Amino acid sequence: SQTGDVIPNTHFEIRGIHYGYHNDVTTDPSGRATLTAIPVDSYEVTEISVPDPYVVSDEPTQTIYLGPGDNKQLIFDNLKQPVLKIAKVEKGTNPAVYIPNTVFLIEGVDSDYRHDINTGPDGTVELRVAPGTYKITERSVPEPYFISDTPSQTISLNPGDEKEVRFENQKKPLLTLKKIDADSQ
Repeated sequence: SQTGDVIPNTHFEIRGIHYGYHNDVTTDPSGRATLTAIPVDSYEVTEISVPDPYVVSDEPTQTIYLGPGDNKQLIFDNLKQPVLKIAKVEKGTNPAVYIPNTVFLIEGVDSDYRHDINTGPDGTVELRVAPGTYKITERSVPEPYFISDTPSQTISLNPGDEKEVRFENQKKPLLTLKKIDADSQ
């Protein structure tokens, strides 16, 4: 893990390369799974699943040889699911003026992920998603703003990433008409 914390409830498959040993184990609350009295052999240990917010590593299989009396340990490192932050701001403001209650559609480009989400009172929203590429489209914005000419952005997220996508909007024009009596001049 990114913090060095243990990860319980991770599922592993252990396969003996030469003698057909097979076992599935799940890590305990201390993040460990111990196999005892297994045959002398070379083993492939594959991480099958890991609980949220972690993702299985790109190289989920390790190989190890266990000889007579060996006591060895394998360590699997996992990164967390990436964090996607969406910020909605008024264009041209410094410091930035954040816009709450904006609705966005998040769609997986390389997955079937689809989710509507709203910015909170601080004009941002943050969520963990699976690694992949996402298209984020602004669907609605509160008055007096209007959606920009480029309402969509695409972002690629890898395990462990924390990235922000910023959308800028302008206020609608304001015209005030004043009617006065010609005699009052």
